[in-house]
Amino acid sequence: MTQNKEMEKVKSPKLLYRRGIIFLISLIGVGLLYYFTSNPKKKIHVPPKIIAKEVISTDFKVNTFTEGTETSLLQEIGICDSLEQNPNLYPCSPNLFKFFKLNQKRSLKDGFIVVINSDLYREPNTVFASRRVLIYEREGGYLVSVNKMKGDIIEMRASKNSDYKDLIIRFRQTKYNEAYHCLYQWKKGRYEFVRCEELFSDYCKGKVKQELMDSVSIEVNKKLIAEGFTN
Repeated sequence: MTQNKEMEKVKSPKLLYRRGIIFLISLIGVGLLYYFTSNPKKKIHVPPKIIAKEVISTDFKVNTFTEGTETSLLQEIGICDSLEQNPNLYPCSPNLFKFFKLNQKRSLKDGFIVVINSDLYREPNTVFASRRVLIYEREGGYLVSVNKMKGDIIEMRASKNSDYKDLIIRFRQTKYNEAYHCLYQWKKGRYEFVRCEELFSDYCKGKVKQELMDSVSIEVNKKLIAEGFTN
């Protein structure tokens, strides 16, 4: 009887120690459960992707041909004479023509935008002459004219869903003493008018107000078509 009591005394501290370990583990588990359930993961704010903008300012005095194919492309569309023997054609000079890629994933020979120096269109006694923007894309091996505009590219923007950059074209209308900065986007195989973002006239000197954007854009587009600024 005395021996049994002695054995119980020995077992009692071990049993308490085991129970203490189990209790401690349980307490830690409850603590961890409370921490993760009461502290949900914070949402990480991802800022919207900024559409890259490139301001374009063409200085024909310092312009150069960089691709090596510009002259042959101008000859292909029949607009220049590298020998300067045809009086009806322009010299194939970078002082007259500025090239841009049409599709960012294709070569220049497969499609291009060319801005033409306004000096080629200046009439006697005129103060201001408009530059020209010609856009060509190769289809079935041939260069096809997709857009002709009487204006100048002043900005390019990376497009969200296209390899063709958005264009901001500046048009100057001497008849109304107005200038328009208009957004064009590539749609269905050509550049299409989207909106007039800035207007310079007697009643507006800069950005068009958001509430007037639609109505102003409709009127500007009508003028551009009626006056032959776009095809």
